Amino acid sequence: MLRIQEITKRTPAELENLVEIPKEFQYVWEDFLHLNATRQSSGFGVNPITYSDIKAYYDLNCIEPEVWEVQLLVAIDQKYLKLQSEAMKQNMKQKPG
Repeated sequence: MLRIQEITKRTPAELENLVEIPKEFQYVWEDFLHLNATRQSSGFGVNPITYSDIKAYYDLNCIEPEVWEVQLLVAIDQKYLKLQSEAMKQNMKQKPG
C-alpha cells in the first residue's frame, strides 16, 4: 500500500492503473529515476537522456551494464518523453486563448 493510500484511506484516480515493476527490473527503474532527476531541459521541454549521461552514471557508480539494460533505459526514456509531450499538448489546449 502506498503512503497516500494509508493517509487518505482511498486510492487517487491517478494511482488506480499503476503497473507493478517486476522485482528483477526494479534496479533499472531506479537508475532511470536517478538519471531523470539530472536530465537537461531546453525552452521547449526536457531533453532525452543521452548515452553519455548513461555512461557517466554507470562509470560514477562503478557499474558495467549489460547492453539490454542500456536499451531498456533508453526505451523507458522514450516512453517518458512521449508522455511528457502529450501532457504538454494537453495543457496547451486547456489554456485560455
